[in-house]
Amino acid sequence: MAGNFEDIVQYNEDNRAFEGSKTANITIGTLCDIMTTDMDTKSPLERFSEVNTLMLDTFEQNCTDFKYQKSVSNMLNVSWDSTVANGMRQWTYQTCTEFGFFQSSDSKRQPFGNEFPVDYSVRLCRDVYGQKYCVFYKNFSLFIMVATELRD
Repeated sequence: MAGNFEDIVQYNEDNRAFEGSKTANITIGTLCDIMTTDMDTKSPLERFSEVNTLMLDTFEQNCTDFKYQKSVSNMLNVSWDSTVANGMRQWTYQTCTEFGFFQSSDSKRQPFGNEFPVDYSVRLCRDVYGQKYCVFYKNFSLFIMVATELRD
């Protein structure tokens, strides 16, 4: 569910419409408007549900799939007609091997709980691309955890 916000914040108003981005017209402002409108009549959960509905409708989906094994299976599918062939598999590989930045719930200053710490992404890298990433990411995860604690 946090992904509804992560994608929009990461790519806010970056002119991806020419690439065929389905979310090019959804901005941080769009999400803020949804989350701050009708605050007297709708609970935060109801407003968050509206954001989720917007994203489901945008991607023509009926539900949000949250199963870890399904994510791994999708990433292991290397065919050109797979659900991750649009660049998600390649982007994830590049994040796992070069960038090392992951969207996570490690900080205490965010509203999404603690269900997707950096270790979730590290595990996904290992499960999709192999054990060779374990040693690097074990040290990387420790660094991120310490940095997050110092920041919070």
